[in-house]
Order: sequence, then C-alpha cells, then structure tokens
Amino acid sequence: MSDNGEHRDAEINNTDFLLFTFPEEVLRMTLSYLQPSDLLNLRLTCTPLCSFASQNFYWRPFVLKLWKKYSAMSFIFRDNLLDVLSFDKVPTGWFRSHVAVCRVVKLPWLNNKTEMLDRRWSLYMARMSSGQSKPYTATVGFLDNGFVVPFEGIPLLPFTWSMDDKGIIYVSAYPPYQTGRDSSSWKRMMFQRSSYLLAEEPNFPLVISDIHEKLLRELFPSHDVASIKDYDTPRKLLTENAEARLKEYNSKLDVVWKQFEGSERAKKLENEAADLAKSSTLASRAWDGAGKSNKNEGLDPQKSNSDSQPG
Repeated sequence: MSDNGEHRDAEINNTDFLLFTFPEEVLRMTLSYLQPSDLLNLRLTCTPLCSFASQNFYWRPFVLKLWKKYSAMSFIFRDNLLDVLSFDKVPTGWFRSHVAVCRVVKLPWLNNKTEMLDRRWSLYMARMSSGQSKPYTATVGFLDNGFVVPFEGIPLLPFTWSMDDKGIIYVSAYPPYQTGRDSSSWKRMMFQRSSYLLAEEPNFPLVISDIHEKLLRELFPSHDVASIKDYDTPRKLLTENAEARLKEYNSKLDVVWKQFEGSERAKKLENEAADLAKSSTLASRAWDGAGKSNKNEGLDPQKSNSDSQPG
C-alpha cells in the first residue's frame, strides 16, 4: 500500500514538474482557453497553479465581460471607475473583486424595513388585456409611514404596505411579494403572480469600493490612507451619484405625496395601515398554508411566481 502511495505521489510531482517546464508565456496562453469554472478548479490543484490561475491576465477580461451584462454593475462604466480602481495594481485584484461580488449575489438583501426606503422601484404589471404588446409599468416609492406611492407611469392609487418577520412584503389589495435578486440584472426584486418590482442594488457599489480600498491599504501599508491617490474616489463618485438620484426621486415623490396627503383616501388608508401591519403575520401563515396545500395537490406557488420573473 505504501509503495502504491509513493508511486502516486511521484506521478503527481512529476506532472507538476513537467507542467512548469513550459515557458510562462506558453502556459499562460494555454490556460487562457479555460473557462472561469475551469480556472477555479485549477486553483484547487496545488499552490503554484492556485497563484497562476488567479492572475489578472485571465480574470480581468472575463469579469468586465460578465459585469457588462448586468445593469446593477453599470455604475462602473457610467462613472469611468475603471481608470481609478486598484484591481490592476494587485496581481490577483480582479479575481478578488469577482469573488466579493459573487458573495453579494448569493446573499439575501431584505434584512429590515429600511431596505425598502429611499429607492426607486420600477413596477411591471401583467398585461391588462391580451391585445397589449407591452406590460404596464409605473415607478413607486415605499415610505416609512406605511404608504407605497406611485409617482410615474400608469396612474395607480397609493396603498399601504408592511413587512413580516420572514421578509415578505404585503401591499393592501395585492398578493404578497416574495423577495430576491433578478437573475438577469442582479437588481433587487420583489415578485408575485401578477406583477414584479425592480430597484437598484446598493450593495454592489459598496463592495466594489470596499475591495478597492482594501487593496490600496495592502499596497501602501505604511501610508496614511488619506494621502493615497484615488483611495476614496470611487466611494465619492458613487455617493455623489446616489445623492443626486435620491434628490430627484424625493422631489417627485414629495409632489405626489402632498397632493395625496389630507385626502379622504389618505385618512382611510391611515386607519387601514395599522390593521395591515397586524394582519401581515396572519397572512404569512395563511400563504404558507396555501403553499403546502398546493404542493400536496401538485401545484407549487413558488414555481408559478417564478414564471413572472424577467429574463
């Protein structure tokens, strides 16, 4: 048994040795034909290949091509951040940025009620008739006073909203919204049987800024971070851009809210808001019960909900 084990070890070491006898240019060109999943597997084989397969030469073009597909990453190209990001300055910078973004994609985004606020939500309605070629759309805002208010697009009425402890959103007169990320754009998503909402994802700009600053601190450990060129440039650009969009969003929302506030409908909904908040937990239980019943009958509400997702 020990002889066989020594023989296998010798074969592995010999393979590694032969592989690295190739000139670096040849090895690099050979590995450039691999897909990202192949590079990830290659990183698990040995320490030298882990380092080699993590280089910017392979990951920069792949990451940029991937990010251009998703609207959640458009801020990188819109704000010309490629000129200031530090990923090129570290041999594995692009690989590390990609890993950081992938972690965000897989994490749930709705942690509390504030995640819904200060954000433009694009509402996509199911077709109102079979003769319509495009879905009806509107832009809505969720307010901390318990109202969701439309301010662009089709003329919808304001409603009350609440969130239960499972992160499910309830809007009066509508089925509950399940939350997740849109697979075709990486944006924040809420979907139900008849409509879905999309909003910008603030976690992507944040993670890009964080990894950029972390890499610069690694490059200049003895420097005062304030003196490092372009250290906080991405964060400043993103903050200024977000503040400008939020200001525009709030100004439009204020106009609609002032017209609505004090109306008879507003007074009626204010009384309903408390009832909706109290009943959301009961509704959640009823929804879960309906889901179990449908599954027993061969119907999956989650599957039917997913049919309404874009892409």
